[in-house]
Amino acid sequence: MEIKEISKETYDNYLKQVKINSFLQASQMSNVLETNNCKTEFLALVDDKEILAVAIAIVRKVFLGARIDLMTGAISTEPKNEYIFYDKLKDYVKQGNCLKLVVKPDKNYCMLDQDGNIIQTLDSTCFENMNKIGYIVNDGSVTTFDGSPDYQFVKDLSAFFSGKEVDLLKSFNQNAQRKIKKGNDMGISVRAVKRQELKEFKKLTLETSERQDFSDMSLEYYDAFYDAFSENAEFLTSEIDLDNSIKKLTDLIESCSTSKKITNKKSNPFIKKKKC
Repeated sequence: MEIKEISKETYDNYLKQVKINSFLQASQMSNVLETNNCKTEFLALVDDKEILAVAIAIVRKVFLGARIDLMTGAISTEPKNEYIFYDKLKDYVKQGNCLKLVVKPDKNYCMLDQDGNIIQTLDSTCFENMNKIGYIVNDGSVTTFDGSPDYQFVKDLSAFFSGKEVDLLKSFNQNAQRKIKKGNDMGISVRAVKRQELKEFKKLTLETSERQDFSDMSLEYYDAFYDAFSENAEFLTSEIDLDNSIKKLTDLIESCSTSKKITNKKSNPFIKKKKC
């Protein structure tokens, strides 16, 4: 068995055999990632011409060598082959003068309830298997946010395919429910932006990243992502109709004021009706 570089078509054909995979493992991500001053390679674990696992590798130039990242690890129809891939990968990257190899396997770690409490035992199998073949946990030389997520949070929506928004709303915690209802009351809407609006979209993400202290992607990244995934991806933005929202607030204030006057009249025993 050995690691070999393969074509995009070969990669896509193998990926069709896998039941579930992250969009980050789609071949379209190759063009998107290359907007970040790096190149990508489609790699495969091959045994006598048979492909057993595949991965997208990100190759960056660093100092006098290269750094190679597998931001969502390898993927295979047989999970055990993924660890063989990682083991053989160590020899492969040495041929390209690789100074650092970073692998982020895409594995389920735990299950949480809507309040963030663990309801399923933590699965550290992946960490143990990686340790056995010579990998170590981040030694601090890889920053917390380095262009790809360390953890992905996925919400199971299969129980809500019937379209019952009320049931979906109830599945969120109280704080999220309150904010969603408030947004609806204020007339906030969500829509997908068009390609020509990505420049304005980028301004919003940049402002948010500076306020929340995280690294934003470039406009070139968003353009490439939009083009690569076309109708299979949406860039969403929320909007508010100020005139409509002001009217709703005004009506609410007037309604509360009227209700308060009526309540005060009913509860004040000293108010007498004037006789004509």
